[in-house]
Amino acid sequence: MTVEAAIALPLFLFFLLNLLWIIEIYYLHSTLLSALREVGRELSVYAYAYDSIVQEEEDTGLEAFAENAVFSYLYVKQQVESFAGKEYLDNSPLTYGKDGISYLNTSVLQENDVIDLVLTYQVSPFIKIAGYYPARFYSRYYGRAWTGYDVSGEKESDSYVFIAQNAKVYHLSRDCTHIRLSITECEAQKVETLRNAFGSRYFPCELCVTGVQESYYVAETGERYHQKLECSGLKRTVTAMLRSEAEKLYKICERCGR
Repeated sequence: MTVEAAIALPLFLFFLLNLLWIIEIYYLHSTLLSALREVGRELSVYAYAYDSIVQEEEDTGLEAFAENAVFSYLYVKQQVESFAGKEYLDNSPLTYGKDGISYLNTSVLQENDVIDLVLTYQVSPFIKIAGYYPARFYSRYYGRAWTGYDVSGEKESDSYVFIAQNAKVYHLSRDCTHIRLSITECEAQKVETLRNAFGSRYFPCELCVTGVQESYYVAETGERYHQKLECSGLKRTVTAMLRSEAEKLYKICERCGR
């Protein structure tokens, strides 16, 4: 009986621990999916600001694509690790901890305002034994930016115009600078000397600037500098409306309606 117990007990503990490890793997998968969903929703809401930062007017073609891909990789990686927890990922069934997650297939606003967040990773068994190899998993978030653009992907036409929340005018183009802000990040020591597109200086935003930090966000046509990219002072919630209906409620924008 002692010999049988000496053989059976380790086997029982081995299978029990691996069963618990399988449950932990499913929990890891669920955690990463939740993190992707949160990051995807955040990018969908603030896509206009993200797009303004990652797309520089002087860069085109492969150079701009490469810069956007790098920015997307770093931003999504940082946010996923923030939502899931770096310490948790390093102690999870991930083969190489948080560094074992690949974001190479991620694409943000590269085509038709689509946000496609893709994670691939390996999980290892609790106890490494011959014939029991790491398994590869795949998680994905797929959605569109909330830009007020027709989800069918058709081109803009005279039938539809764009309205910003609490606005008094309608816009013929979704790229109008009133609703699609050109946002840049600048160093704190330079913000006092910066001027906007109209030659005016920037003042601190009453909503989000609560102290001194290394950098701020400014809009080319704005008057305030912001501490947070998600500040409502930078946010534009835009919806599409039939032009015939908009003309009854709003005036035409002086910038894009010329």
